[in-house]
Amino acid sequence: MCKPTTNVNRIEGDGEVSVEILGRGGICYREGSREMLIDSEFLVIGGRYDLVLYSSSARRWKPPYADEIVSDEKRKQIISNVYELLISHGLRVDLD
Repeated sequence: MCKPTTNVNRIEGDGEVSVEILGRGGICYREGSREMLIDSEFLVIGGRYDLVLYSSSARRWKPPYADEIVSDEKRKQIISNVYELLISHGLRVDLD
């Protein structure tokens, strides 16, 4: 489970969607009461991108929703939500 926080690394979206940057790598995506960890990595300063988001790691919700299947369509929606929230705060994001 992602630890709840009130720090500046959390970005709130419309409705019940938010992302939180976890340290030097990793994104906690929240949608209502569901949470998912998505792999990410900060890149060297001065490059074309600030962060790479590993789309294929968006596979499974955290318990108690871990048994729910995340379809390809849902995975694309989640990655799109994360991407849009990150770029809305000035991050240059590369999708892998």
